[in-house]
Amino acid sequence: MPYSEEVLEVVDAVGLLKETGTVDRAQTAVRLKEQLDGKPMNPVDDAEIFTIEELAFEVFNSNLPELRSLTAQLCSLSPQGAVQTLLNGGGVLLCGRPVDREYENARGITETRKKTGRFLSDDDAMVMEYLIEDNSEALAKKAVRMSELHDLVVRRRPSLAAALGQKRIDTTRRIQASLMPPEPEPQPIRGGRRGQRR
Repeated sequence: MPYSEEVLEVVDAVGLLKETGTVDRAQTAVRLKEQLDGKPMNPVDDAEIFTIEELAFEVFNSNLPELRSLTAQLCSLSPQGAVQTLLNGGGVLLCGRPVDREYENARGITETRKKTGRFLSDDDAMVMEYLIEDNSEALAKKAVRMSELHDLVVRRRPSLAAALGQKRIDTTRRIQASLMPPEPEPQPIRGGRRGQRR
């Protein structure tokens, strides 16, 4: 998606514009990682965690929505996320959880809102809770929604019952194949048979 002139000017001002006139995503990811490195690992409270908006402002010195969106993309918790990829080695993972932030509304009243937070962790319990569990829960909820959708279609279009039954089986097999732990590789037998006479 092409960025507006305003965005490109901001990006250029912080030295993240390529000669081709595009945003240097790789270098932006490096700067985001540097900001995350400056916060406590395995944070205890919300104040120790960057929100996506705060990370974007630290890197770009701007609150433009397109730059917040870019920051969210680069700070994806996916294994292919740019910042996640930069963390290869050292046992550190990019994790996320909602954090509370206070804002003053138009009437001057302070409100607390949940924001998307990102932080680094090398703690097993935190990685399980804030990287694996959330994704597992999301997958389970999506499966329930898909089941409900299949039921709805079958109620309204009974002629599709057999096709949807097969689709459930195929989808379940694909998911199971993706999530099952890999089979351990067979270990070579070392040495000959013991106690064998020649």
